[in-house]
Amino acid sequence: MNLNELALVVLNYNSYAMTIKCVDQLLSFSAGFHIVIVDNMSTDESYNKLVEYYDTFNVDVIETNYNGGYSAGNNVGIHFAEKKYSVKYVAIVNPDVIIPSLNVIKELVVTLENDDRCAITGGSPIDREGVINPEHAAWKIPSMYEFIISKSIFYRKKNKTKTSNTCRNIQVDCVAGCFFIIKIEALRAINYMDEDLFMYDEEILLGFKLKNKGYTEILRTDLLYYHNHIPANSPTIKNYIGKRKIRFRSDVVLFKKVYSSKWGLLFLLFNEYLNRFVLFFWFLFKWIRQGGKQK
Repeated sequence: MNLNELALVVLNYNSYAMTIKCVDQLLSFSAGFHIVIVDNMSTDESYNKLVEYYDTFNVDVIETNYNGGYSAGNNVGIHFAEKKYSVKYVAIVNPDVIIPSLNVIKELVVTLENDDRCAITGGSPIDREGVINPEHAAWKIPSMYEFIISKSIFYRKKNKTKTSNTCRNIQVDCVAGCFFIIKIEALRAINYMDEDLFMYDEEILLGFKLKNKGYTEILRTDLLYYHNHIPANSPTIKNYIGKRKIRFRSDVVLFKKVYSSKWGLLFLLFNEYLNRFVLFFWFLFKWIRQGGKQK
């Protein structure tokens, strides 16, 4: 195994302190892989701060021309690493991820090397509460019905990924997008990450495209990492509906590419506006109870 054939791409947006913590941990391994930090047009001077901090380190800090979201930003890092280092593998690492040991990275690369059909592999995340939740590690590509229903605010997800103490390698449809390693050849086969998605649903579309090309994904249940995702503060109706609009745009893009059903798209649209109708009155009720303090 030659880790010089691996690049780790860390996409930063207004989170330079978190990115530094993530990358410093990677540098502590003193391994041969390459690290590429991509600043996705931050508004908090992240790019300048990261360039200054890593000036004397073997870390590439680059920036995008515009904020095109998760897929577009990571593609910038992938293309940079591919061109400069001719890598065979790329790891996508969110800034809020901490990889506890070099062995996690090594074993994931070995998994890819040992299986020609495997395009992506990832480990099991430990959340901020110290809990390992299979629901957050991997999942299947939902049917059209499952996808529409899952977008209801009344839906409670039931994890479909089966894990056991005796099975460490599980074939899945999608591994979590916060940290995974993918083969460059597989990315080329699907024309890289789909930039039509700004945020959300990337794992499903990636899994769908790879599956159509004959590739598989593998979850390593024995390899753990920390995903220190910070939950959002109690939302106001303005920012909550704003986030729903971003998510819904991604839902529509994914739906058209995966399911191609006009009736299904109508049901998806109806479901979303029903959600917003219910949420409006829920926030209105909370606003009245709080004496009109929430905006």
